Amino acid sequence: MQEHIVSAIIRQKIIYAIDKLSFPQSDLPLYILFLPEGEHHELGLLYVYYLLRKKGVPVIYLGANVPLKDIQYIMEVKSPHYLYLHLTSYPGHTKFQKLLQQLHQDAPSHTTILISGFVAQLVKRAPYPNIQLLQSLSTVQSYINSGN
Repeated sequence: MQEHIVSAIIRQKIIYAIDKLSFPQSDLPLYILFLPEGEHHELGLLYVYYLLRKKGVPVIYLGANVPLKDIQYIMEVKSPHYLYLHLTSYPGHTKFQKLLQQLHQDAPSHTTILISGFVAQLVKRAPYPNIQLLQSLSTVQSYINSGN
């Protein structure tokens, strides 16, 4: 119960900070941020959204529990340079591998799939060349600050 209350307060503060930022008008690569179906732990993804927006990067934030068919559609329409997932709950090895395979197949050839969070720490190496695992918060921040 207390964890839920604290998470709600932190979520509100992050959203407030994001709302104060101006929308980027740049030609930097587009990021699409989302959590796949079954993943509802949004704080990590919201924080990455804040970091990217603060840096002036164009971002489409889809939020939690997004069906893959919706991701397929937005990739076709927007052709992003990056898909970003922050996975907190482990869906099981087989389900996770299917998710990675589907994203790899559906993503445009120039799209890099970035995965951070607890699940990224469990995987030793990315199974596909267009998938990168960001296994710590400092790695995520370095990646964003490097301008990739």
